Amino acid sequence: MGSLMKTKSILVSFYLGEGVDNRGRVFSDILNWDYVSIESVHDFIQWLFPLKVSSAYNGEAPILSQDDIDEFNKSNELRSNVIKALSLMLDFYGFCLESGHVIRSNHYRELASNWLSYGNHNMRRITRILKSLCLLGLNDYAQEFFHTLESVYKDNPDVIGDSYSYWKNALKRK
Repeated sequence: MGSLMKTKSILVSFYLGEGVDNRGRVFSDILNWDYVSIESVHDFIQWLFPLKVSSAYNGEAPILSQDDIDEFNKSNELRSNVIKALSLMLDFYGFCLESGHVIRSNHYRELASNWLSYGNHNMRRITRILKSLCLLGLNDYAQEFFHTLESVYKDNPDVIGDSYSYWKNALKRK
């Protein structure tokens, strides 16, 4: 008798471009979204940056299992796709990846005004991104992003407020 093949989770299939999210969207299509779509659509971030707990905002989002975490940690392709998703979000926030470092892009001032405001929902998205990166084996990228966010916080402590402590706590892999 042949051995049982382990089937890929819906999340791993989505990230490999072999499956779709709960709305029928494919990973590569989301990577091509414009800023308006990224800002106005609220049920994609849980697919790009999954966590081990259910989302209060998207009950149909996948929950990251230990098997998923193991797959992401051992697959260069999956981690590469996470970095692509991270690059999309960094670009949206006015940052970019340069030689493994997260830096402010040439468009930072213009783009930061879209998210760097009191109570902006993107502060929660950033927390999710940081935590997910740590879970998916990309702690160095999470640390780099946080380091850059720290400099933004130093310039805008009143605007960022408590989000800073959430970002810092997100780096503690759980």
